[in-house]
Amino acid sequence: MRDRAFFTLLLALLAGCATPQPPAASIVLDGPAIMRNAPEAGPDVQAAGYVRLKNTGDQPDRLIALACACADQVQMHSTFNRAMHVLPHLEIPPNGALEIIPGGPTHLMLMGVRAPIAVGEVVRIRLEFALAGPIELAFVAVDNSQAGWRARDTRP
Repeated sequence: MRDRAFFTLLLALLAGCATPQPPAASIVLDGPAIMRNAPEAGPDVQAAGYVRLKNTGDQPDRLIALACACADQVQMHSTFNRAMHVLPHLEIPPNGALEIIPGGPTHLMLMGVRAPIAVGEVVRIRLEFALAGPIELAFVAVDNSQAGWRARDTRP
């Protein structure tokens, strides 16, 4: 009897391992991913990035970190009270979107650009989410952020 209970428990545990659980948050690109070109490089050179993301999961998630081989740092910034402020994270609601768009209060800031970034060049930026984990996106460099966004945005 004891062996039978052990075997039943073992089968239940293995069945649980075989059934994949959907992620609590799943982040996907939902629009353009662009950044301002950087014709020069250096420790004081910066470039702003913009992207629209969608959380297709049923739990809220947070963008908590950014990285790019092209820059010393990538930070989340918000402009308010006529000053730029570093943000510790950005929230994405369940089944909702995060829009970081040109002209909006938020942007991704590449700081200490390591090499010039020409218009049309693709720059890969790693975004780290609290639940969804890391994703890497290809950002296209443009010379005018608002015009570049409008040209690539498929939404009306």
